[in-house]
Amino acid sequence: MEGQKGCFAVSSMREFAILPSEAVGIITRSRSKLKRLIAKNIEVEHPKMDADSLAELVLTFFTGLSMEHNLNSSRPSIGRKIDDLMNIVRAL
Repeated sequence: MEGQKGCFAVSSMREFAILPSEAVGIITRSRSKLKRLIAKNIEVEHPKMDADSLAELVLTFFTGLSMEHNLNSSRPSIGRKIDDLMNIVRAL
């Protein structure tokens, strides 16, 4: 959608200090589930590195990318960063 900037969950994480505990719980559980799903996908590739550690790396990368999206990064720049990350992850 036009005007959409980043991810609502990521944007909300910046406000943890003022969010109700229920909202923090929802975001925390959602990120944990997402990390487990990413790890399952990584495990299929039989990486040399621990799948949970790689999943944390991927999730942290995309959290940062969502925040960077607020800076109006260009699509080619975002695409290049994703390609670079995937090349790194495949090497691990």
